[in-house]
Amino acid sequence: MNLVRAPKTTKGNRTRERVFDEARRIIVEQGFDALAMRDLAQRCDMQLGNLQYYFATRDSVAMAVIAAEAERDISAVNDVMQSHDDPQLALTLIVHSLFARWRGESGLIFATLTYLCLHKPEFVDLKRQIYATFYKSLESVIRSLDTKAAPAEVRLRVALITAVIDGSVHQITGGSKTFVNGVAATVVEIACGRVRSGS
Repeated sequence: MNLVRAPKTTKGNRTRERVFDEARRIIVEQGFDALAMRDLAQRCDMQLGNLQYYFATRDSVAMAVIAAEAERDISAVNDVMQSHDDPQLALTLIVHSLFARWRGESGLIFATLTYLCLHKPEFVDLKRQIYATFYKSLESVIRSLDTKAAPAEVRLRVALITAVIDGSVHQITGGSKTFVNGVAATVVEIACGRVRSGS
């Protein structure tokens, strides 16, 4: 996913990061509709043409923000998996980590993705890429919990697990420790094949 022109200098990288951080702040605090290129340029104390060197349109800024957020989620999943030998514990910790992220700023950014998918096909493609990468990161956990599961069954379990976490995050009482523990236990049951997935 090459969403932006990579700056060739350290100063260019710093400028791009400043623009990126300000755009993320606007999306989180005010929503995508508040993201305007002229306003963003002004906030970053630069000319609109200079801003457009880094991000040609507000859609390209939003795509970069969303893709970076997804990369952080995937890194969080991979970090947990690499630091724990027990796959069941790792999966439980992954659920807790994603819950904390998705009920915060990360959730606001992904809500923006959902909204943009209703109107813009390029965001639908981005969402597919994000989910495909996210699913791959979870497949190894499921394979380590159930070595006999067929590849199609593993993919189905990953989709079900993601749906359970996605949906649970949006529940009104979803933030309590008891609720998140229950979601994590359900996710482990699905991953281990103890809940019928309908295959």
